Amino acid sequence: MQKLSAHPHHVGSPYDKGEAEWIAAKFKEFGLDYAHRAFDVLFPTPKERVVELVEAVRVCRQTPGTGASADPTSNQQAEQLPTYNAYSIDGE
Repeated sequence: MQKLSAHPHHVGSPYDKGEAEWIAAKFKEFGLDYAHRAFDVLFPTPKERVVELVEAVRVCRQTPGTGASADPTSNQQAEQLPTYNAYSIDGE
């Protein structure tokens, strides 16, 4: 599990391909059949994320924190997708 969770591996990322190849090798090592099949999937990712003030009210926006020293994966912001609400429509 540590190997599979060591890096973010969202669909289409370099780590995603590496994880698939590692799992395929394990299947073969255990004598299981394996066949690679490529297919297209819908994977929504934001093109723009905006917080906009539309009324005269105070808005506090949280900034990303620093990683936890006990968790070596919590500082991988460069490899992670930005946070967003997947499968939701634009809203006002």
